[in-house]
Amino acid sequence: MIAVILPWTIRNYLIFKKFVFIKSQAGLILWIGNNPNATGCLFLSSGKRVDSTVPQERISRFSTMIETDVYDELGKEAINYILANPAKTITNSAKKFYFFWTPFEKKPYNWRSPHNPGNFPLFRQIVWGITLFSGILGFILSLKKGKDKIIILLPPILLSLTYSLFIIDNLRFRFTIEPYIIIFSAYLINIILNFSSKKFFIKNGELSLLSDKK
Repeated sequence: MIAVILPWTIRNYLIFKKFVFIKSQAGLILWIGNNPNATGCLFLSSGKRVDSTVPQERISRFSTMIETDVYDELGKEAINYILANPAKTITNSAKKFYFFWTPFEKKPYNWRSPHNPGNFPLFRQIVWGITLFSGILGFILSLKKGKDKIIILLPPILLSLTYSLFIIDNLRFRFTIEPYIIIFSAYLINIILNFSSKKFFIKNGELSLLSDKK
């Protein structure tokens, strides 16, 4: 991982003349999720992006600034908003958590991408809902096999929780945890298939025969 991240970190330092860990837009993303117009996701109820609420004069000032300075300013503003509005932040965090994980339509903040016409969003919701539910069950059942292995999952779990509570709902922010959810979903399916096959063989009086062959 270090071999992958280090070159990009060096590149960021050479361009921006300051340390930027992987992503320079962290402040912007934090601000989108934590400002007076925040909805818990990337869009307003009107369908416009939350960052469209930035006044034009401020955008003009930003155009004269270095990119990282703009995002640093927005990040500090977001942190100040969180500290000054704890109740609103908790409410928004609950919305973000729901929007981040839910397989259901995110009304009234729903939108349709021109790249995903027809029923693809509905299909995606069904697939994600089944995968998430089965993944959670598979994870719970896997704990019986060894709780000590859970430490391997702590980094992606903590990262996903941070995104879901403080940033914004965005499918790509789930990419760090989705492979593990799919694995646990497959683990549950494997348990179901093994259980079903055993029931079938017991019903047909063949379990002892299979055991002897092993």
